[in-house]
Amino acid sequence: MIDFDQLAECLGKLLENYGTAEYYGGANLTEVAELYLSGLLSGVLKHPDRSGEDAAQLILSQLL
Repeated sequence: MIDFDQLAECLGKLLENYGTAEYYGGANLTEVAELYLSGLLSGVLKHPDRSGEDAAQLILSQLL
């Protein structure tokens, strides 16, 4: 199973490879991913009626 830190690191690498580093002003992209993941988890907790796939699509659309 993948934990939060591993997922944040993976998303940070995805952001780096996607070429968004300049968009985030040189910020640590793993930290940016952690913020988005925290928001995603908060959204999932507040809306248990929505599917995990919907939540994942939302966060990926915001990241990219």
